Amino acid sequence: MPTTPSAARLVETEPPGYPWELAVAQHSRRVVVALLAHGAPLHEAEELAQETWVRLIGQRAQGQLQRIELPGLAIRQALFLLSDARKKRARHPTEPLDEAHGTLDGDLEGALVGKQQLDRAEKALAEVGPRAREVFDFVYHHPELKHEQAATRLGLSTQRLRQTLCEVRQRLRDAMKESS
Repeated sequence: MPTTPSAARLVETEPPGYPWELAVAQHSRRVVVALLAHGAPLHEAEELAQETWVRLIGQRAQGQLQRIELPGLAIRQALFLLSDARKKRARHPTEPLDEAHGTLDGDLEGALVGKQQLDRAEKALAEVGPRAREVFDFVYHHPELKHEQAATRLGLSTQRLRQTLCEVRQRLRDAMKESS
């Protein structure tokens, strides 16, 4: 994930001890997958994930975050940003077009690509077994729970839950690679 100037500046102000670069590298993919699972197109999911990290680093630097539990905190922040973006689009559907696309045709093309990626992700999820879908849905609808807690609620071992999530995520990654 490219580092924005504001993110780099915030990292420099963070006291030594919290490994933001490691946290971002380790958890960014989960944040993007959670956003995809909630219907965000890939380009929006990646942008929101980046904004999530910038905000979390900034909040930590300002002393607003006393405890950081990742990836749950990052996923909740990203889902909040997604919800906020959707509310803004609903309130102002005729606002100027996204700068990344620049033209109406580009915006429609971006929307079409996002829809195709979402369709591929949904198809990939449909191809996994019902129990795997249940595990995936539960974990991504309850990001505040640690894997151990989610496994207990689902009646699985933590290892089995993690293995199932890895398998589902791999199918989603493969589906996203096909759409690139």
